[in-house]
Amino acid sequence: MSASDPITSPPWGWGRTGAGLLLMAVLLFWVWQSQRPTAKSDPQVVAPWATSSARDAARQDILTQSIQANLDLPLTAEHDGRWQQFLNAAKWQAMRTPEVLAAVKRRLTLPPLPANAPRQVETARLALETAYALFPTELEPEMRRIFLTDTDPKRTAMAGAWLGRFQPGGDHRAALAAALIRRFPDAEAEPRLLALLTELRQPRRHIIGSRPPLADLLKAPFDGRPVVFSFQRVNRSWLGRAVVRHASGSFLVEADGRPFSVTQFARSASDLPGTLTNGNTPCGLFEIVKINQARNRAIGPSEALILGLPLEYDPSWTLERYLALWPASWQNWWPAREAWWAGQAGRNEILAHGTTIDPRPWQDTIFAGQTPSHGCLTCDESWDPATGHRTSSGQAKLTDAFRKAGGVPGYLVVVEVDDQSGPVTEVEVAALLQPQQS
Repeated sequence: MSASDPITSPPWGWGRTGAGLLLMAVLLFWVWQSQRPTAKSDPQVVAPWATSSARDAARQDILTQSIQANLDLPLTAEHDGRWQQFLNAAKWQAMRTPEVLAAVKRRLTLPPLPANAPRQVETARLALETAYALFPTELEPEMRRIFLTDTDPKRTAMAGAWLGRFQPGGDHRAALAAALIRRFPDAEAEPRLLALLTELRQPRRHIIGSRPPLADLLKAPFDGRPVVFSFQRVNRSWLGRAVVRHASGSFLVEADGRPFSVTQFARSASDLPGTLTNGNTPCGLFEIVKINQARNRAIGPSEALILGLPLEYDPSWTLERYLALWPASWQNWWPAREAWWAGQAGRNEILAHGTTIDPRPWQDTIFAGQTPSHGCLTCDESWDPATGHRTSSGQAKLTDAFRKAGGVPGYLVVVEVDDQSGPVTEVEVAALLQPQQS
């Protein structure tokens, strides 16, 4: 056939070369378009309990029935259910009143409990959690007694974390580490005690300046799966941001070419270390195992990324397999192992989700407007105060972006980038990703 044959030449006269160029342009546009997230707005997503009237009623009930009515509870086993209700409510309402302090202090005076008293053991743990969340300076004698006498590794780690935060001087931390080793000679074989010892010896605030190159982490293969990177400050009271890397290795971008990112909060209501129950989101690597709607009013009706810590869903994980996913420069950076220790310790059910929690209890904090969790990663969402309909959702954007990046199975990596004061910004994210996009 000749070059002018109408079957082989398009009517505008480009011939084979022109058709090939056109096809290439279409393919490139398709790839670019596939790596742009799209905002997904669904007016049918509704949370009636997020209306102003519902929140007012719930808050009033909590303050009167769960807190005020339980301030003077006896320290007896039959009242443990009400003690748990009180301690949870005080923590979630950020109630730092003298009356709440007195009640928590009474609870912490109880002697260590035997392991065969499960409800009382949980109440003792919850008292430590609430104390850590609300009273960072007022309970030194109680915390020191627990640290030096309790035989339970989890409660000892909680008291030790409180004491390490209480007086952050080097000599003080060294003395705590030595005391811990005397009491638990095999402490480095217990993940919560190992995490405490490591923090006492190498506080992350002190070592963050020598963090391995972020560029190494951002270009690591991660089995060729899509990856969500969650950039956080050492101080989790500052808001972080999440970005999404396509399974192809490129980062998703907005229509104007800016890197896609959404705000993401990695602080728990307790602010405990990440290896402990209900602590902050651990640094390190999670599997993204599913996208699903959670049945939890605090999480809300938006789809969540269901995360798996090492060993949570797959018992075949080993430390060697975990570290092999990290670039060599990061494998000895201890914060990268926090998720591994958390999985060993039995932490579970950590999600990346939205939120319908009332933010008012934290309106006087540096993270006012945000809502902490039980250790999950939360994206901003807003709800119509009259109807409860979702009006904006960073979580929906994140979920949609992850699907565009390839979807399940994937990974999520939580990394503390520095110890600056202030939220992680879009400008910072662009600077962090710039070497990967140039």
